[in-house]
Amino acid sequence: MTLHSAVPMANTASTQIDKNPKTVKVLMWEITSTLADRLFALSNLLLIAGAAAVLVGTIGSIVLSGVREQFTNERLSANERATAEAQARASEADQKTREAELALEKLRQNQMPRTLTSEQLTEITAMARRFPGQKFLMTSLMGDSEGRGLAMELLGALDAGGWDHGGPTGILRAVRTDNPKGIEVKIKAEDIDEGRIP
Repeated sequence: MTLHSAVPMANTASTQIDKNPKTVKVLMWEITSTLADRLFALSNLLLIAGAAAVLVGTIGSIVLSGVREQFTNERLSANERATAEAQARASEADQKTREAELALEKLRQNQMPRTLTSEQLTEITAMARRFPGQKFLMTSLMGDSEGRGLAMELLGALDAGGWDHGGPTGILRAVRTDNPKGIEVKIKAEDIDEGRIP
């Protein structure tokens, strides 16, 4: 009897297992054996997919790092070219600025009134001393301040050499229609005839 009654109990127990499978509590969910098998297979697939993604990502990183380096080198080269061009333009601009400053300085010097040097004045005085007592008039053009300044310097050198311009009446300002250049010396014919001109 024991044998006979044990068989139906075993059948009953297996039937109960099929109808009410065992579950395991994982975290807060109840998981059955079938669900565990399926989740295990899914986890393995995800693990394989993740490993494949890591492999693809690693290969991609290695290959694309070279590509990025090439682009970086091209950008650096382009920046270096642009910098060199900018430096060349700046250098050219500096050169043009220096040339303009030199031209401006030259223009300023040309606009400054000309004067006689002390050596020139000394030489004129020395020549005038060889013929003391000469009478002369000094005339400069009206409105020509540079000519007036030169006339006054020349007047001083001739006076120092003993020549006589007759005081303030010997310094004249004239208006002329032509545009004379340099110094004009006029000698009276009677002074030549009488031998008063050295």
